[in-house]
Amino acid sequence: NKHGRKPKYWMLICNPTQWGNGTEQFEVNELLKNLDQEAWKINDRTSMELQMKQGDLGIIKVSNDTRNEINRMDDNGDMVPVLEAGIYATFEVINDEDGEPTWEAEDDNFYVNIQVTNNLFKKKKNINKDTSIELLGKNLYSSIPSTKIDKKVYETVLQYIDNNIG
Repeated sequence: NKHGRKPKYWMLICNPTQWGNGTEQFEVNELLKNLDQEAWKINDRTSMELQMKQGDLGIIKVSNDTRNEINRMDDNGDMVPVLEAGIYATFEVINDEDGEPTWEAEDDNFYVNIQVTNNLFKKKKNINKDTSIELLGKNLYSSIPSTKIDKKVYETVLQYIDNNIG
């Protein structure tokens, strides 16, 4: 690839109840729709922060949305819809201004810098849970932490997007 190494492939998980600290002032639906460049919190027990490099590619999967009504209120007090579990975007790992793809924050969590390459939710689309399970396989779909995925799995998801969503 353009970075002189073969990319690795990843699946990042968005748990709506935990994203944005789970506060009612943090509207996950709006954040997901506007996702472009993001510092994404990654599991510090998987050594992903040591493996993820600029040019790596991946998908963003939203897990089951179990937010209560209070946590689904937007700033105007309006109820936002429950997010359907499934695949919502593809991304590329990018370096920050220090030339690093991952970093440890003051909160002792690790983050990876991503550039969203196809935000399906912005197009009012996603790959629903059943189709995501078919594309990823049940074990991978059920993964709770973000995880490495095979190139073939990533390419299968891209092919599905090209053929069905655009």
